[in-house]
Order: sequence, then C-alpha cells, then structure tokens
Amino acid sequence: MSRYDPNARLPPPTSRAYDVKKMRDADVRQSLRRLLAAEHAGEASTLIVEELGLCQHDSRIDVAVVNGELNGFEIKSDSDTLLRLPHQADIYGRVFDRVTIVCGTAHLRDIRKLVPKWWGIVVAAEVGGIVELRPVRTAKLNRNIDMMAMIQLVWKNETAAILEQEGLASPSRWGAYQLWEAAVSNIERERLAFLIRETIKARGDWRSVPRQSSGGGSLRPAAKSLHSQAHTLLARIHQCSCPPN
Repeated sequence: MSRYDPNARLPPPTSRAYDVKKMRDADVRQSLRRLLAAEHAGEASTLIVEELGLCQHDSRIDVAVVNGELNGFEIKSDSDTLLRLPHQADIYGRVFDRVTIVCGTAHLRDIRKLVPKWWGIVVAAEVGGIVELRPVRTAKLNRNIDMMAMIQLVWKNETAAILEQEGLASPSRWGAYQLWEAAVSNIERERLAFLIRETIKARGDWRSVPRQSSGGGSLRPAAKSLHSQAHTLLARIHQCSCPPN
C-alpha cells in the first residue's frame, strides 16, 4: 500500500519513526509508479516512461513524465549507492525541465549536498507497512537545458520528419547527428522543445519501434511506455504552471 502525504511533517533521518527495514528500489518504484499513474489519470496529453535513455544511453532516468514539460524522477532507495549521482545530475541537467529525486531516508542528508538546488527532493519511507512519499523540496525550472542533448531523445527518422514539418531540408544521406544539428541550429528553442515532447508522446509502443543510432543503424529502445493517461502529484511536487499541450 502507498500513500502520498503532502502535509506531513518530516521527522529527521535519525527519528525512530523511520526505524524500519531498508527500502529497496522496487519498493520505491512501485509506489512512485502507482502514484504518478493515479495522479495523471484523465490527462491524455501526458505520457509516463520508465528507464528513458539519455544522450545515446550515457545515462537513463528511472521515470520521465512528458506533457507541457519534460520532468524526470530519479530513485535512490536505501539499498542504492550514490556513486553515479554526480554524473547522472550532469546529464539530467542537460535534458529535463525539472528533476525530482525520490530517496530513502538513509540518503537524505547526503543527497541535499549532492544534487543541484533546482532539483526537488521527495523522501520515501515505509511506516507500518505503508510506503509514504513526502516532499522535502520543490523542483524549480531548469534554465540551462542543452538542446543538442535534448534532441537526442528523438530518433533519426523522427528528426527528419520534424525538419520536413518545419520546411527544412533533411537529406536521406544525413546521419542522426547531422539531422540533430540541423534541427537545433534552425528551429527556435521553445518550438523545438515542444516538437520533441510531442514526438515522444506520439511514438506509441516503444518496444516495437527501432531507434536509429547516429550512424543510421538500429538500436534497441531503452524505454518502456506506461501509457498512463495522465496532474496532482506533479503539480504538488513541481508546482508546474505550464498549461498542457
């Protein structure tokens, strides 16, 4: 069972209230997945994706929510280490409008020091058999997105379609990087971000569509689409004021 309690006061990590078994990734993920799906029910313009590969699989985020923004959720349970977190933070900061880290209580103190101040922080704690997600810090808007990193979320054939739609050339001999560079150089930033999000949402079954590598070959997709029709959890955590597409 899981419960999201936005008004609960958060005891310090040393509190006896958290003297329970170690939280695992699967425990936190199940609770986050269920809550995001429930909170976005009825939002046809929202897509929830797990294990979204970034920057040609240099990293992948646990859960991404795609609607009027691109929001990422990274899970660090008590059983996880934080060794990869600095590198992940660098990659996520190039791509996502907002990032929230969902962590076990054992990592809270270190995570406050490690993640950028614009990241949101949510603590997952199991109390009496109930997994509770408690917001500690609200995510802020990322002002430093690298469009060349963001465009790599879009496959080669999809990038060619975007260029055509915008009245730009997309020669068939071009590889993915040439297409990505053409899109980033010629399409206004906000317009391109919108097109990237819409392309991801329109993709359909991620598992059956091959993704093109920069050299034109196929790579197996790294994401599983959870077509949860998707507001309240993201609204509570991110306080997003952007209207849906």
